[in-house]
Amino acid sequence: MQSQILNVIKSEEIHSLQDNILSKFIEGTLFIINEDLSLHGIITDGDVRKCFSNNLCHNIEDNISLNPKKILSSQSASDALLVLRENQINILAVVDENNKLIGYITLHMLLDSFSPERLYISDDESTNDSNEQRHLARYKFATNFLAQSSETLDCACGSGYGSKMLSLYSNSVLGVDLSNDAITFAKQNNFSSNINFKQSDLSMLDFDASSFDSIVSIETLEHIPHDTFLNFLTNISTWIKSGGVFIGSSPMLRYKDNKPYVTNPYHINEMPKQEFINAIKTRLINFEIHFYYQDQDRFLPLCDEHTGFCIVVARKR
Repeated sequence: MQSQILNVIKSEEIHSLQDNILSKFIEGTLFIINEDLSLHGIITDGDVRKCFSNNLCHNIEDNISLNPKKILSSQSASDALLVLRENQINILAVVDENNKLIGYITLHMLLDSFSPERLYISDDESTNDSNEQRHLARYKFATNFLAQSSETLDCACGSGYGSKMLSLYSNSVLGVDLSNDAITFAKQNNFSSNINFKQSDLSMLDFDASSFDSIVSIETLEHIPHDTFLNFLTNISTWIKSGGVFIGSSPMLRYKDNKPYVTNPYHINEMPKQEFINAIKTRLINFEIHFYYQDQDRFLPLCDEHTGFCIVVARKR
């Protein structure tokens, strides 16, 4: 939450000059407050410009939207995200229990606080950008290896969009993520009768041997410390039933001028292709393993010349 409120003007100053008013706007919105700092309403920059059109000052007060969407400071970030998404707005007033304006929160601030890498993908695929489409394609690819009777674990499930997709091809899905806000969002937006969501660090997970028919870990392995990654693979080999399958993905470390470079600071465990392949093979010993390369929404057998994302499909013998 941003507590230093800059986009505020008192209602008695509403007829100030256009430039003075517009200078206070954030995300195209101005909060209007009363003398006691309680939230009176909001007005958009477009409304203000219309009021000052043709060198005339129309009644701005007529354009104020009263009782605007807002959220209590005691509510969670996922509650705020839900209000923003449902109402298709970019900024939300934050008030206390007395309706006094104490700050604001924007869609960008929320998503950045959850994680710059965590996606909140829409059910309407036509609205998703190319990066989101590639994420969805990886989960769709994973569904090809699931059986309808599968007990499936989705590790680092994020907002739950992938778990929901997996649930259509599984008997049950357990989605796990480190972020409590992401899990709350998943429960509110991607719930299904055969999905359970759980907040946990991957390194703290503890399941009995042969607990799952399938384990999916998309957009995970590059975000965890290397020793956690290796231990996670060892655990996977125990948690999966005989005949079960692991599907995981990771970007392959790239090189420029013979030097490795990582363009994303949140990728703390990007590995060269061969190192990643060797780690999978040495930790998933009793598995039949295949590696794939992603080309948009196509998945091809991994060849020597391929860089980018590597997808592993490993079935336990």
